[in-house]
Amino acid sequence: MNDRQKRILENLQRGRIDLKTTAAAFGVTEMTLRRDFRELEARRLLVQVRGGAIAAPVRYEPERGPFPLNDVKRRIAEALYRRIMPCRSIFLGAGSTSFAFAKLIAGKHLPELSIIINSLPAASTLFRSASRVILLGGELRSDSLDLIGPVAEKNIEEYRVDYLVSGCDGALIEDGFYTSDIGLCHLEKNQSRSRKKSRSPRKAENSAEDLLCGLPVPRTSICW
Repeated sequence: MNDRQKRILENLQRGRIDLKTTAAAFGVTEMTLRRDFRELEARRLLVQVRGGAIAAPVRYEPERGPFPLNDVKRRIAEALYRRIMPCRSIFLGAGSTSFAFAKLIAGKHLPELSIIINSLPAASTLFRSASRVILLGGELRSDSLDLIGPVAEKNIEEYRVDYLVSGCDGALIEDGFYTSDIGLCHLEKNQSRSRKKSRSPRKAENSAEDLLCGLPVPRTSICW
């Protein structure tokens, strides 16, 4: 890592950095700074956003074994349930907030609901629930019990759902939602594309802390 890249990381500790402003301050071209951004992003030290970069989030939730659910996660799940139910179908993504929503659904009698899912912990929670659960195939992630990869991405294109329920690692009001995991990003992006191709209206809901804060959720910018 060169000295300029170290300065970039230091600046990121204070928040989002702007490409043009930072390039001028460092006395380099924007192309040079973008190259630094790409190298640091490849090492998962930052996330590139439109016109700049933000610090790569430390994964905010443990993804090994059962999730320890706190009261905040439960309240987010309950708020999301009130917002989107009743509906007939959802895609439920990975993460502890989505897991909390799966646990809430498992305690309801919803035989008309179909749930497309790529998270093995959430699928286990929904075992023997009244809802229909469809588990995507795919490659098991190395650091959590979620399915990703080309097979999962291809399978997900076959489904049309009323809601895409997803967590995120970070959010900017002007740019939308972000995840540090490229595999999950591609998977959920494919589901959103399928949603847009559908003739009937579909919606996307982000299940992260934006619900708790009461911020409006951009309907078409989920996790990428």
